[in-house]
Amino acid sequence: MKPVDQSRTKTMGATRMSMGAIPVARQAGCPAPEAALLAGGGRDVNRSVREAPHFDSFGLPSVNHVFAFRLSPARINRIASVPEEYSRQRDVGMVMDGIAIFSAFLQGLGVVAFVVRLHELAVTRCATPRSEIVATALTFAVGAAVSMAFPLKFAPGVVFDLRHVFLVLAGPFGGMPAALATGVTCAILRMIQGGIGMPAGVLAILTSMTVGLVFAYLHQRREYTMREIFILGVGASLSLTSVLTLPWPLASEVLQRIALPFMAINFVGVLISAESLNRFRAQLYREQSLMHDRSTDSLTGLFNRRVFDTRGPEIAEDGFRKNGCYALMIVDIDRFKTINDTFGHANGDKVLKVVARMIASHAREQDLTVRYGGEEIALVLPGCNTAQASVIADRIRQGIEGTAIEVSGINLKVTVSVGYVVVDTSETVFWSAFDEADAALYRAKNAGRNRVERAVAA
Repeated sequence: MKPVDQSRTKTMGATRMSMGAIPVARQAGCPAPEAALLAGGGRDVNRSVREAPHFDSFGLPSVNHVFAFRLSPARINRIASVPEEYSRQRDVGMVMDGIAIFSAFLQGLGVVAFVVRLHELAVTRCATPRSEIVATALTFAVGAAVSMAFPLKFAPGVVFDLRHVFLVLAGPFGGMPAALATGVTCAILRMIQGGIGMPAGVLAILTSMTVGLVFAYLHQRREYTMREIFILGVGASLSLTSVLTLPWPLASEVLQRIALPFMAINFVGVLISAESLNRFRAQLYREQSLMHDRSTDSLTGLFNRRVFDTRGPEIAEDGFRKNGCYALMIVDIDRFKTINDTFGHANGDKVLKVVARMIASHAREQDLTVRYGGEEIALVLPGCNTAQASVIADRIRQGIEGTAIEVSGINLKVTVSVGYVVVDTSETVFWSAFDEADAALYRAKNAGRNRVERAVAA
């Protein structure tokens, strides 16, 4: 009979004790490293650490051994004998998580405030709707990128920031261009960050971007009510569902630690940002309405003479600088006084509105069309040469001549006379050229009306 190897028996006994100790320790709330080390009962801590697999704080193997650590025998005995102490330590850790999240939230609010102010400055300096769209898209994309530059890290590849505030607001306040610019920017930066949470992060970005676009589609208006902003704030937390694509131990731990703070912070961030943007848009709309009222003729909807006097020379000069020429054109309704006297001023106004609308339809996008006074419509055509001006003038005259306007049950035929001048030299002053166009108009009138006359710039 062979003698029993006492050291082998002790080792096997210790192994059996370890296999029983690990589930008990894990059930008590100990993470995987400490549960594995309890198997040794403190007999050789350093050796146990070296031999035991490295786990992160979520119970998953750590590729970089980021969370590997060494435990003293005293701590192992303390955890094994008093599991409540470890629970208290976990509670303290969750409190520390809360403090870190709150600090990140305050930092994120600073980024949000900066971006909202940047958006206001950019939009107020935009001269066209297209430039306003571009400015809005850029500011939201920059805001999301800056927010992602200061993340709160919970594990390798699992980060938290306020990017979703910008993602859900981009659609309602910037439309499709802003939503796409912000979403693509965030997705690229998240893929660069990498980590185990990268696919879930990209999915969350797509979710928030979709929430914003759907909200904008369902609420197509310039200003949003507090109830609608509240709904948008709740929608910002839908991105949290992407966490479920992570391995379940990691997803469970992340949800326990950040679910409520994540929803609260995104909700508050959306509320503050949306309300600020809402107030700015309302103020901007009021200012634009006042400016529109001051610069628009109430009857025809065209710009008024004030705009012609202030912007006309600027537009003409810009056209000359870029293309070496510009044209000025004056259109006058023939025998308009007779129309007023015969059919009344209400019908005369109707004729004027129809004629003004037709003239504006033949003008180009870059042209300035104004009601200069009475039945006269003036146009500034930047970059327009002689051939182009002639075509536009004939098109206006022929289009109006071929249109019957119903007045008091009668299809009334209306004609116009047109005078224009093309300026292709820097020596010609704007108002001198305008006088030449006016003189050409009166030559057309005197020559029998329903004509186009060209003046030669002095």
